[in-house]
Amino acid sequence: MNENKFPHVIKNNPLIIPVVAEHMYQHRSAIQIWKAIKSKLGSNVSDYIRHKRKEKLSDWSYIKRIQEIIKNLRNYGLLNQMRLVYFPFEVCNNFWVWIIFKLKHKYDLLEIAKSALTNSISTKVFLMDNGRTLFTMLVNGNSMQNLFETLTSFRVERMFLFDYPKSINLVTTTRYTLLDYAEIFNPKDCSWRFNKDSLISYIENLH
Repeated sequence: MNENKFPHVIKNNPLIIPVVAEHMYQHRSAIQIWKAIKSKLGSNVSDYIRHKRKEKLSDWSYIKRIQEIIKNLRNYGLLNQMRLVYFPFEVCNNFWVWIIFKLKHKYDLLEIAKSALTNSISTKVFLMDNGRTLFTMLVNGNSMQNLFETLTSFRVERMFLFDYPKSINLVTTTRYTLLDYAEIFNPKDCSWRFNKDSLISYIENLH
């Protein structure tokens, strides 16, 4: 993201914030987005418009502005491109194993990688600091047993098991929460307003 471009774009057109919030997950039309924004902001919606004359704009004028924002979202430099990762078709019959190894020699890494590739459906390797390496492997009962038999001579620092049949709702959820721009964004000076302690407490209590 272009750090210099971000404040300039928002400062000149604060309406971008509510449009992004209402459009990102639901892909509404400009008319639907305007109805949602108007319902939440009421008379305060005029604070989101930068124009010299202070006359009241029509609904259609706002809709046209929203259409223009949606058209140019990719050019604002505000959104990160999402990377989609598809699970194997057998995901409900298998589970992921994450293992952090503490390795002394480079050839140990090659031996673990060889065993992981032989005994798993999918393997990813992430080099960490202080000689540690994270392996993520998609396995089933039989392949996990074969895998562990070959890894007993290596030092395991931490290990995690992810049972997808019990957490499939988590990895496939379509639930989301819209940004409460009406409460936490100030369009007049383009600043954020929120209670940090309250927000941290809310996040910590999420289940």
